[in-house]
Amino acid sequence: MGSTSRSLEDVERKFEDRLTQLQLQRQADMEEIRQLFRTQAETSSNDSNGRQGSGGQRPTPNMYAMRISKVEFPRFDGKNVRDWLYKCDQFFLLDETPGTSRVRLAFIHLDGLALQWHLNYMRQKFDIYPTWNQYVADVTARFGDAYEDPLSSLLQIKHTGK
Repeated sequence: MGSTSRSLEDVERKFEDRLTQLQLQRQADMEEIRQLFRTQAETSSNDSNGRQGSGGQRPTPNMYAMRISKVEFPRFDGKNVRDWLYKCDQFFLLDETPGTSRVRLAFIHLDGLALQWHLNYMRQKFDIYPTWNQYVADVTARFGDAYEDPLSSLLQIKHTGK
């Protein structure tokens, strides 16, 4: 029984040592994250004060993830697609959204029929996200105004009188 309790004590000691190592590593990781946030805040402050000039860096995807826009992204339920796309483009310009993030950002703001269409659309694309321009073309093809045939409108005109 003595060797069993000694083995158990060894395992417990190793466990405590490992736990201490993990806690120290976690503290170091948290400090590194804090430093990254401080650096990001300083960079943003420099950009907003104009010190970087027109040659400032464009946001990277990681920088974009940390930004918080005060403008809400427009929601879309399948109606008024042209209005929605215009608002999306304005949001992307204002927020400097990278092209690779546009479809993903739009997708999380879909509702109802538009959301169902998107899920089916992505299944057909094997979950490979298209470019924003391709997505706009496909959304417009699905939800855009029905094509009006001018000839049918002309034929509906009835001549009255002599």
